[in-house]
Amino acid sequence: MLSIRRKAGDFILNINPGYNEELLEACKTLSEYAEYTARVRKCTKEMAITKAVSECIEEGILAEFLSKNRAEAIKVSIYEYDQERHIRQEREASREEGLREGIKEGINRGRSELIRHALEKGAEPELLKQLFDVTEEELEIIQKKMTDSVMPVAEVID
Repeated sequence: MLSIRRKAGDFILNINPGYNEELLEACKTLSEYAEYTARVRKCTKEMAITKAVSECIEEGILAEFLSKNRAEAIKVSIYEYDQERHIRQEREASREEGLREGIKEGINRGRSELIRHALEKGAEPELLKQLFDVTEEELEIIQKKMTDSVMPVAEVID
């Protein structure tokens, strides 16, 4: 099985319909592969991929290759189909996790900023500990950052 590893400086060309048409016109095999994958994407799983392979053979699209390697082409196409779906799901999960982390960090920054502002206005530290559910240690960190005049609040309360 062919394994391609990307390195810094590598690039990827989009061969989906509507992209890099000059390249596809210059390379018949690549153009046919793009057509084949476009048809596979419209399909669902093994039965539809098998149909796409048959259609491509009948229409002369990668006909020789697909005829000789039909079973392997179907197997690889199913794997690639599942891999693309998996990658999309992983991306979505990562985006959601990043969003949750961002919200948490924003809340913590806002909370630290409110405490800092209240301390500047003379609020009692004991009251702030109760209101904002912070420890003595966290309050001391905020007070110390106030005296240092620059307070990177993201690291104060987690």
